[in-house]
Amino acid sequence: MTMHQGYLPMTFILPLLMLASALTCRACAAGRITRNHWAGYRLPALFASDEAWRAGHAAALAPSWTGFACTAAAAACTLLLGPVFLLVELPAFALALAWAMIRAVRAAKHAPA
Repeated sequence: MTMHQGYLPMTFILPLLMLASALTCRACAAGRITRNHWAGYRLPALFASDEAWRAGHAAALAPSWTGFACTAAAAACTLLLGPVFLLVELPAFALALAWAMIRAVRAAKHAPA
């Protein structure tokens, strides 16, 4: 089964975006990236304090890494088995990102101000 060339960019972009999310969350949680308007999840709850920023990103780490693993596996299936697996890759990306943001906001709201 051959794959149409139009699917290739999305096949690679989604796992790379989840990898970037995971690496950014790790850096923000460790304090290497401080509160800013350029990198990290820019959600109001995370801007409440430096502790909220770090706690929110620390909580988003596991969903981000899980999302990367799932989208990378779906991308491999897309390349090997056909474009129908984009129907797995797209929801995996969206759900992982939503899960990461929900966890980040919940943790940030419970962080000391």
